[in-house]
Amino acid sequence: MNHLWILLAACSSSGTIEIGDTGDLKGSQSIPDPQEEAEPEPDYTRWSGERTIIYDDCEGRLEEEGEQLDSSWEHYDLVESWCLECKGFYRVDVGPASVCGLDVSQEVYRAIWYEADEAHVYNLDLSGDRWELEPLDERGSFDGWDIQYDYTIAVWGEDIEVEGLVSFPML
Repeated sequence: MNHLWILLAACSSSGTIEIGDTGDLKGSQSIPDPQEEAEPEPDYTRWSGERTIIYDDCEGRLEEEGEQLDSSWEHYDLVESWCLECKGFYRVDVGPASVCGLDVSQEVYRAIWYEADEAHVYNLDLSGDRWELEPLDERGSFDGWDIQYDYTIAVWGEDIEVEGLVSFPML
C-alpha cells in the first residue's frame, strides 16, 4: 500500500512520473500529456492550388488538384534526371476548360523545389517530340504550407500574366 501512495505522490504536472527507490522499480518514465497536441504537418503528396490568369482586361481563375508522382510512374526516372534537387513531381487536373477566351490544358505536370522561404515551380512539357522542364517561377515564396509564384507567358504574341498558389493540405 505504501508503494502506491509513493507513486501517486510522485506525479508531476508535466506528465513525468519520478519513481524513487521502491525496491525493484528505479528511474523515470514519461507519459504523454493528453492535452498536448502534435504540430500539424503539411501533406506534400497532394497539390491543391489555383492560378489567376490576367489577359486583355479579363481576370479568370483556374482550380488545380493533383497528386505527387512516385517511382512507379513510367517517366519518373527521366523527369528526375532533369531536376535532381526537385522535392516532388505532380500530375495536376485543371479546370475550367477555358478562361478569358483562352483554352486551358486540363492536365498538366509540375515539378517543385523548395527550401526555407524559397520555391521554384516548373512545368513538365511531355508533349510532342521534345520533352522538357520549363521554369515557370524560380523566385517563388514558400512558408512551409503554401507556394506563391507568378510568371508571364506569350500567347498569340500577347503576354499573359499568371499568379499561382499551391496550398498543401494538413496530413
